[in-house]
Parts: sequence; structure tokens; C-alpha cells
Amino acid sequence: MSDSQKRRHFRLEFPPSERPKLKVGKYELVALDISEGGCSAEVDPSVATAFAHVGIRVAGTLVFTNGEKIDVEGEVLRVISPGRLAIVFSKGPSFAKMMAEHRRIRTKFGA
Repeated sequence: MSDSQKRRHFRLEFPPSERPKLKVGKYELVALDISEGGCSAEVDPSVATAFAHVGIRVAGTLVFTNGEKIDVEGEVLRVISPGRLAIVFSKGPSFAKMMAEHRRIRTKFGA
């Protein structure tokens, strides 16, 4: 794997039925994958312009399907496509939380 493809943190991709919601003010994004350092997320195209620029601050709550909530803060790192973003966290989930979610998904779906 090239250096440009190495990630600093373990990234957990969620099956569609298990994707956490990222609530940011009046907006709700869907987290496609999450790591301690950030996430990729989708937002409804009708409100995508609210997040359409690199550097926009994001502060909200990740709500997991089991009801657990984690406050996160960060900013839009990249606009992947209209309605799809890469967000880098300055405050995100812990490594322990990421591993707990990984175990929960593996137990539920097998792997």
C-alpha cells in the first residue's frame, strides 16, 4: 500500500441499516464510514449547499443505531460529490468506541 493510501485511524464502514446519523443543527447527515479522525457522510441534496465548501465547521452529535450518542466537532475536509462529504474531526469517537461498534457489527452480520 502506498503512503498516500495509508490511513492514520481504523475506518469502519457501516451496512446501510446500521449507518449512524450525524445531527448538525437542523440538518441530519448519514455517516457512511467513521474513524476516530473523521467520517464520510451523505446529506440530502436539497440541503447540501449548507456543507458544500471545504472548511465549513461541523459540530453535532453522532447517533448510533443502538441509541448511543457522541458529540463531535470538525470541518469539511473535502466535497466528494454533491451531497457527499469528507469530514475531519477535531473531536470524535474514541478508539474504544470504534472497536465496540466493529464488534457489534461483526456479531450482528458475521464476518
